[in-house]
Amino acid sequence: MITINSEGDGIDSNGNLLISGGTIFVSGPTNQGNGALDYNGEGTITGGIVVAAGAGGMEQNFGENSTQGSMLINASTTQTKAVILKNQKGEELLSYLPEKSYSSVVISCPEIKKGESYEVTLGEETVTIEMTDLIYGTGNMMGHGGHNGMNGRGNGGMRKPDGNEIPPKERMENKKDFENQSI
Repeated sequence: MITINSEGDGIDSNGNLLISGGTIFVSGPTNQGNGALDYNGEGTITGGIVVAAGAGGMEQNFGENSTQGSMLINASTTQTKAVILKNQKGEELLSYLPEKSYSSVVISCPEIKKGESYEVTLGEETVTIEMTDLIYGTGNMMGHGGHNGMNGRGNGGMRKPDGNEIPPKERMENKKDFENQSI
């Protein structure tokens, strides 16, 4: 088992990210300029357990080449209590208490299957997630669409300091600003 307590990006790859097994828990960052998962190529999960809880704003989920289910969920407020995943029978599949506050979580485990429903609790908020695809919510800083999360921003797109999502066209115009920032 790997446990990461991060001030900056939790897991950071300047290329592709492949997780094929093991158990990884990520707590942090709390800074919206970093993500619990950060990769520049393709993010793929084929096995194992991952719970990555961090700030919203730069969140990423695993991508379409994954063979294991994964979900990215955004809470409507910052949370400090446990992340809990239950199947549609109410059986607990996993639980993790992050060491830091969080508002965005990526959860992947072998029990997440396309076509099934799950109850996800992020601290004080609980939502039912319908896995219509293997990947729920894509996130990442370029805002590649996705499904709604708890606050209707399951796509994890970039947000302005006031919490409003930045439109896709404006994201592309601001991309160079982010690439040139030292955070």
